[in-house]
Amino acid sequence: MTDRNHGYDFVYLKNTVGAPLADALAQLALDQPEDPIEYVGNYLLKYVSNERQRTERMIQSRVRKTEADFAAEEVARKLAAAQKVKDALNEAILADNATREEILSANDWDVLCRVAMNKLAAATHAEACYLGRRVTDADGANFIQWFAATDSSKAVVDKFVGEETGFTFDVLKEVELDPPAVDAEGNPVPPAIPPFVHVENVIREPRIKYFGIPRMGAYLVKGIKLNSYLHDDVAQGDAMPTVESWLIVAVDTLGAARPFNGDDIREFLKWTATLGEAVEQYEKRTAVAQIELRKVDERDVKGKLDAIKET
Repeated sequence: MTDRNHGYDFVYLKNTVGAPLADALAQLALDQPEDPIEYVGNYLLKYVSNERQRTERMIQSRVRKTEADFAAEEVARKLAAAQKVKDALNEAILADNATREEILSANDWDVLCRVAMNKLAAATHAEACYLGRRVTDADGANFIQWFAATDSSKAVVDKFVGEETGFTFDVLKEVELDPPAVDAEGNPVPPAIPPFVHVENVIREPRIKYFGIPRMGAYLVKGIKLNSYLHDDVAQGDAMPTVESWLIVAVDTLGAARPFNGDDIREFLKWTATLGEAVEQYEKRTAVAQIELRKVDERDVKGKLDAIKET
């Protein structure tokens, strides 16, 4: 047993101090100090000190590398997150541009209304969107007639809201500024219709007219003044005179019981502006087509009359 332990001790000493001891003895032979034992002892102590410092430098280097790696990973993570947000924003912009182009170039009235209403509802997180026009009856009374709606609110289509009783007409009424405002030249600013009307909780507005079961939610509506090209005088000549008309656009969150926030309202104003532009362009294209069709019909009739005269 003693011999076996002695063997283990020999291996341990060889592995731990064999190399530095051999170096110490070699240096001892060169230097020939007066006290060889002290010399070897000091050499080994110096070796231990150097090894300790080397180990500490290695540990510090690894720590610095780990910290640098962590910092680099954090930067990479933030860059990836920022790129993801940027990519999502670019995709949203491309999608919005495509939708805007589809609305502005639509040659089918139903398609124009459907795409615009769906976009308005999605952009404002609304439960429904509907479109109306201001009409006047034979007695001169003004009404708003709802002529289109998203699938969830088809019940409002072909319904009317009166000027005297309907809340929606407030969006078409000019409002005096209080206190009165002046322009850059000091002239009084004339009254103007509100840019929009937002009711955060329709249950608290007694003039809101329901076309179904009353539910909690918000109502956001805007009136858009248009130059209409589609009227009786268009087909009577080559000119395209316009008449004033009003488009009413509304969205609501009935059933969701939440008001529209600032972002919702900004999106609402952006897409209602696009819709107003699209309606004018659609009517102008349609009026041009009607005039051209009338000219073709007139040429056909003239040709037939000339043929009859020749016979």
